[in-house]
Amino acid sequence: MMRRILLYVFLLIPMISATVSAVHLEKFLRLGNPVYLSFTLAFCYEIANLTIVLMAINFQKVGKAYVYICFVLLTVMQIIGNVYFSYEYSIVDNTNMTYLRDMISLTIGDVDPKFNNFLLGCMEGIPIPVVVLLLTKVISDMMKNSKDIVALQLGVSGEENAPAPTVQEVVQEVVQEVRTENKAENKAEIHKGDGSNNVSVD
Repeated sequence: MMRRILLYVFLLIPMISATVSAVHLEKFLRLGNPVYLSFTLAFCYEIANLTIVLMAINFQKVGKAYVYICFVLLTVMQIIGNVYFSYEYSIVDNTNMTYLRDMISLTIGDVDPKFNNFLLGCMEGIPIPVVVLLLTKVISDMMKNSKDIVALQLGVSGEENAPAPTVQEVVQEVVQEVRTENKAENKAEIHKGDGSNNVSVD
């Protein structure tokens, strides 16, 4: 039960992340596409991302290398869209940047004001896609281990709970053994008789 709840909660994270990242990525894709194409491409990226998540969890025999290469590429696109959206938004509406500038100047010194906006974009846009990527790996391994344990339990229980043979099956086995023994005895007697005949002829 707890595993199922964890799985549902996990699936909720990439769905929310994909929805927000689609909006962010659309803003970035609009730089080189008309609006309708940027929306189409953004949702295409996020649908592909969710598909890869489900494949990594449910299909254990799929080539993991190809799945995670696709997942990493899509995650990079998510990060680019998130960072770009946050950077542009903080440039346009910078009323709340005063305290962040003060905090950055206290830690690393005076820097270009636009670097503060870029750093804010990185802090807001990078963590969630990376967390989803790592959680996908964790859930995939957990599901694989769970399937192995279930298969092992089924194998053990199958041996322990094997149905008892019926009376008819036992009788058939005994009859078969008796027939086999009789055939062996008959063959032995035939060989013995052949040997005595050869001796008398000599």
